[in-house]
Amino acid sequence: MKELRFAMLGFGNIAKTHMTALRAMPIIKNPPLIPVLDTLVTRRPDLHLAQAQAIGFRHVTASSAEAAADDRVDIFDICTPNANHYDDVLTALKGGKSIYCEKPVTESYSRSRALLTEVKGKPDLRQQLAFTFRYHPAVMRIKHWLSEEIIGNVLQCKISYRRSGYLNPERPVSWRLQSGMSGG
Repeated sequence: MKELRFAMLGFGNIAKTHMTALRAMPIIKNPPLIPVLDTLVTRRPDLHLAQAQAIGFRHVTASSAEAAADDRVDIFDICTPNANHYDDVLTALKGGKSIYCEKPVTESYSRSRALLTEVKGKPDLRQQLAFTFRYHPAVMRIKHWLSEEIIGNVLQCKISYRRSGYLNPERPVSWRLQSGMSGG
């Protein structure tokens, strides 16, 4: 069976969730392509090398450009902070790699628009964005209200999805709480 070789960008919680899902896919389904965790791109390859090798990664690097230049890599799975997505997607496109990118696209509307233009210029490459919240019950309810015109024409909307874990004052500050990195 043909393999689909992934470069995982990032080694945080969401990257580990993606890795687990990719490894489980052949158990749950009978996919036409077998996902392979090929290359790990992390800021600290020295720190994560042994764990990455135990997981089965062939290569560990700090350079997304190096992964993009590798002919054995088919797809970039981008699980880096939001502010890095712009450069990560451009690097993938430059290397001719397909893309699976975590949400949001970038930390700003203008950079997301610019990426859309770049992606449209590469119609031979596959790309997908992980908009998993579209299946969240609250989002589905709002979509229903809109389609049934229960709430009328929306001129402006602000929705917050909050996690109680960030209310703990002992929790270390992460990039998600820095507007420049997260976009929110």
